[in-house]
Order: sequence, then C-alpha cells, then structure tokens
Amino acid sequence: MSISEILKKLLGEIEPYGDTTIDGKRYLNIQNYYEALCFIVAKLKASAKLKDRQQYSIKQIARECQDILQEFGISEED
Repeated sequence: MSISEILKKLLGEIEPYGDTTIDGKRYLNIQNYYEALCFIVAKLKASAKLKDRQQYSIKQIARECQDILQEFGISEED
C-alpha cells in the first residue's frame, strides 16, 4: 500500500460527489487534510532551517525540504 493510499484511507475523501449526505461527510474531511498539511509543512520547515549546518547529511535533507517548500511557494522562514 502506498503512502497516498494510506493517507486517503486516514484522511477520507474530499472531492465533491453531488449528494448532500456524501458531500457533508467529505466537507468534514477537509479539516483532516488541513491538520495533516499543517503538520507536514511544519516538519519540512523545521528541517529546512538546518540548511546551513556543516554536516553533509543534515544539509542534504534540509535542502531537499527547502526545495519541496519552494515548489509549493512556501518559505521556510515563515
């Protein structure tokens, strides 16, 4: 099972379906996505802030996290 499949199971579906009952449940799932996104972004930012460290492995991870944040237009400084 991929990480995407696991997240979909954990967070639930959010794509509108067109049925009030189904969409009501999906609307509530948006909060799950918000909480997961905040958690992930915070972890990426914390690691990206270490980009100036001397240890190669730390710098490598930090730069990868910084690249991911930049891809989404997010600064690690926020």
